[in-house]
Amino acid sequence: VVHSLPRSGNPAGGSSIGVTPTWQQGFIRPQDKTCYEGELAYLPSHRVNMLEALLLAKEVGLPEEDLMLVRLMNDDYVVEDVFDSLPLPRHKYSRRMLRHLTKLRDAGVVESGEVICSMGLFTVPKKNKTLRLVQNGKYLNTFMKKPPKMKLPLLNDYIHEVLKHSYAAVCDSVCFFYQLGLPESLRKDFGVRLAGERGRIHQARLTVLPMGWSWSPAIAQVLPNAWIEGIGIAWVDNYVIFGDTLEEFERNKQIFIERLKRINCVIDDYVLEPKQVFTSIGITFDLINKSVRLESSKEVAVSSKMSPLEVYEALGSLIWYY
Repeated sequence: VVHSLPRSGNPAGGSSIGVTPTWQQGFIRPQDKTCYEGELAYLPSHRVNMLEALLLAKEVGLPEEDLMLVRLMNDDYVVEDVFDSLPLPRHKYSRRMLRHLTKLRDAGVVESGEVICSMGLFTVPKKNKTLRLVQNGKYLNTFMKKPPKMKLPLLNDYIHEVLKHSYAAVCDSVCFFYQLGLPESLRKDFGVRLAGERGRIHQARLTVLPMGWSWSPAIAQVLPNAWIEGIGIAWVDNYVIFGDTLEEFERNKQIFIERLKRINCVIDDYVLEPKQVFTSIGITFDLINKSVRLESSKEVAVSSKMSPLEVYEALGSLIWYY
C-alpha cells in the first residue's frame, strides 16, 4: 500500500510526473505532515519530586530493576547502564515549531544550555484537540542500551484485578510527561533547534521526559506503580483506586492523595467519588455484576501489517508498538 500526502500545487499528492517519492511510501512520519493547528496541552511548570519518588518506591518495596529507573531520574546512575556508546554530535532542525517556543520556555519545558544532539520536535493531535509534544529520538536511541521492559499490566490481569473489588474511582495525571523532569546530565542529548525567519536558528534543550525516547515508556510506568502500590492499579498515568468496602476505599483514597502531595504530582480529579460502574482505559467496568464491555462506539480492525501511524489513527491512541 502506498500512501501519499497532498502537497501544495499537486492536490492529488505524489510528484508531478505521477511517481510517488520514496519518502511518501509506507509510513508517513507525523513530523512530515502539515503543521497541526491548535495549542499544546497544559504545561505544568512544577515537577514531580524525584527524590521523594525514590524514597516512596523503596518504602513500598519496588524490585531493584525498577528502582534503577527511579535512580536514573534522580541523576544517580552509571553511564554504562544506559548508553552502549556516547552519542556523536548531530543537529536536526525542527520547522513550524517556533510558535510554541515562548510557551515551552515559560513552562520550563525547554531551557538554554549545552547541547550535543538536536533532534526533531513535532506535535501530534490529542482527542481533546490540544497538541501532544513529541521528540524524534530515533538517532539517540541507537546509542542507548535496550530499555527495560515496560511494566504495563497485561490487559487480562488488569481487568481481573479491578473486578475483584466492590468500589473504585478513576483519575489521570495532568500532562504526565511534562511533570517528570529529565536528569540534568541527560539534557544535553535532548536538544532542539527551531528554524526561524531569515534563517535564524533558536537552540534549546528539553528539561522533561520526552516522548520518543526508548526508555520513556518504562520510566512512565514504573513511577506510577510505586505510588499506587497496594491501593490500586496504574496504566501509565491512569489510576484506579479500589476497595472491597467503602471504608477500605476511603482509606486507600487518602493514602493515594497523601502520596501524590508528597511527590508533587498533579491529577485531574481529587474528589475520587467511589463508583461501582465506571470507565477506565476505554473499558466500562461493572463491579456489581463483575462484567466489562468496550467503550468504543465503533469496531476497529487492526492488522499487524499496519504502520504505527495507521494504528494511532484507527484507535486514537498508541502506547507501545511492536
